Amino acid sequence: MNNRFVLTCMAIVSTQTIAMQPTFDQAELETHLFHDKPTAIKFYASWCGACKSIQPVFEQLEQTFGPDRMHFASINVDDVTDELKEYLKVYYLPFIVFFKEGRILYRIIGLNPKELYYRVRKYALPIKQG
Repeated sequence: MNNRFVLTCMAIVSTQTIAMQPTFDQAELETHLFHDKPTAIKFYASWCGACKSIQPVFEQLEQTFGPDRMHFASINVDDVTDELKEYLKVYYLPFIVFFKEGRILYRIIGLNPKELYYRVRKYALPIKQG
């Protein structure tokens, strides 16, 4: 898999749940790119109890840090190609991956709200003064 393909997958529109087809194309994802801020993407499934448990935490962090300091997105893992799941190592849910400037910063696997709070605070852009 080339890095360009992966980069197009990383920066999804803030505050939206993106429904991607298992055979989505790169051109469609290009419209959702963000390179100006870190991005937190939560992979979930509708049948996943832990995913439902982490959702309020993810939403609270998005309200606090997004969209000025970090982009947030939620993607249903059932809509993602196997190739992308393999590259990102989406083996367990919920799965949250942090990106900045086209590279993976960190992955959170499973229900871990404490780690999620820590990582968002660590990677979010500082508050602009003035």
